[in-house]
Amino acid sequence: MLKLCCHIILLSFIVFGNTSSQPDSSKFVFTFLPEKHQFRQLIANPKEPTIGLWKFFTAEQMKVEIGSELDLFSFHNNSSSLNIGINFFGYANVTGANGLHLQIDALDGFFGGNISLINRDLQYRLRLLHHSAHLVDGNWWASKEWPRQWTKPGGPIPFTQDFGELVFAKVFHRPFLYTRLYSGISYATFSRPAFLKRASFLAGLELHSNKIIDNLFEKEINPFFAYHISLVGIPKYTGSHQIKAGIKFGEWERSGINLYFAVNEGRNFFGEYVSENLRTYGMGFAVDVP
Repeated sequence: MLKLCCHIILLSFIVFGNTSSQPDSSKFVFTFLPEKHQFRQLIANPKEPTIGLWKFFTAEQMKVEIGSELDLFSFHNNSSSLNIGINFFGYANVTGANGLHLQIDALDGFFGGNISLINRDLQYRLRLLHHSAHLVDGNWWASKEWPRQWTKPGGPIPFTQDFGELVFAKVFHRPFLYTRLYSGISYATFSRPAFLKRASFLAGLELHSNKIIDNLFEKEINPFFAYHISLVGIPKYTGSHQIKAGIKFGEWERSGINLYFAVNEGRNFFGEYVSENLRTYGMGFAVDVP
């Protein structure tokens, strides 16, 4: 998978590199480290890079998220862009806190790269990622028995996936409302435990508007709503649903702060608990970086 990504990057330089010096706006121009992400993260997808936390109201538990993605190269003209970036992010299952000391139960980590193609209102993104999950000391020390054992029945599972994910999105720009509809497919070239199906599917929609609420300190305020569904085989295919609704302070495509209410109904997004269901809701915040 890494070789495939390298080949695509090399091909991009060959195809577009010779046009970078052309002044014509219809020609492609090369930009190193563009100012913003060209393909914005899928807001309600729990497996996207973000910085923030989500406090569950149904338990003494929260999801703490850290990491980001960065577009390294962009080949663009006045209507299209081809972008190549990297992804490093993860999230933690926090099951308790004593003062400022968090009890971390499990961790999920992702790293890899992405290639996106933007052609006016059509968007495509290919991600090539490694995903691994681990139980950590919070799960071990939560045990009241001696000698200590894992609190999770059966202890940790060897969860690892190397996968590619292709997403297609259509954007609708209206004077009052921005809408993005998307769907996609993911396939793991390596996956364990063995009961996990290699193929999975996703779809969703996002709505936001900067016309509803007046600016704050000359910065946009964007109320938003997002829905995401994923079909994952564990081993039977079942749907998992995520909803986020809230407000972003700042321009939609640039840096800002999101405050939101979120719901999860379906499979647990923590890899160590992938065979379990998670039904929860709560409040959270996220920081968008440019």
